[in-house]
Amino acid sequence: MNLPLLNLLKKLKDRCPLFNNFSDHELGIFLTLSKIQKYEFENQSIFFQGEKGNCVYLILEGEVVIFYLSKVRGEKVINTLQGGDIFGEMSLITGDKRSANAKVKKAPVLTLVISDKIIEPNSRVQAKIYKNFARIIADRLKDKNKEASQLTG
Repeated sequence: MNLPLLNLLKKLKDRCPLFNNFSDHELGIFLTLSKIQKYEFENQSIFFQGEKGNCVYLILEGEVVIFYLSKVRGEKVINTLQGGDIFGEMSLITGDKRSANAKVKKAPVLTLVISDKIIEPNSRVQAKIYKNFARIIADRLKDKNKEASQLTG
């Protein structure tokens, strides 16, 4: 097992709600079954709108921008994410294709790629993951609602 990476995950655990209520042992399982992906260039694509989504990304370092392309308005930024944030969870949950694009904003970006194959076989871990996904999505929705209410006064 990669101990420096496990220590990094333990530090990120405080900032990453995905791993709320996870033991060090469960973090270790994720680490051994996941893969590390490095993106070295700014504007490098991570995934595209319309692709099948079968994994979630946890940012270990760097910044990622989530956006969609509009025929009318061009690139519309949805969110900018950094270390401890996750992205790509919507497609994993719904089974739908990716609803947005992801690309590197500040390189290098180091991610832990968590495949659906890791989550599905372990029902206890699966229940924790999906509960934490729900919290993350609810928090993001709450933030967007707050932004919208500030715009409309």
